Amino acid sequence: MATRERILAAAIELFARDGYDKTGIRQLGAHLDMTSASLYYHFHNKEEILAALANDMCAKIEQIQATKPKQVLADYLDVVCANMSTMAVLESSMAALRTLDVAERMLLAMNRLAAEVAPPENRIRAVAALGMLTSMPVRVPESAESPGREQLLKAAVAAVG
Repeated sequence: MATRERILAAAIELFARDGYDKTGIRQLGAHLDMTSASLYYHFHNKEEILAALANDMCAKIEQIQATKPKQVLADYLDVVCANMSTMAVLESSMAALRTLDVAERMLLAMNRLAAEVAPPENRIRAVAALGMLTSMPVRVPESAESPGREQLLKAAVAAVG
């Protein structure tokens, strides 16, 4: 595993366990057996690490190309379930994320999905459905597996109307 990926994997682990705000560069370095200077070579600060996690997730969301609303929701749920630790970190770090440049990209990616799920007059329903799919697997892990996954997807489809 390349150094960048090792750093991001360790960040996910520590941010999920201890929280983004409570995890420092020194702690991350110690976890990786790296000096802070070595970490700074790859990422200038902790915010850059969080932004990298968010950008990686945005790239996965932007790859969703389904044409039917139900398939868009199912594909999005697949991305969320395959990246639950990252999603948990991003969801719990929303305040910090809003201050970073990646916030705009995240908003655009989610707005594009919402537009593919429902027409503009049902935007609130589409955003609610996506929000449900974003948070439920993180908060209720059994909703990421059968039969919970099917129930969750059905609820999201019903929310769209």
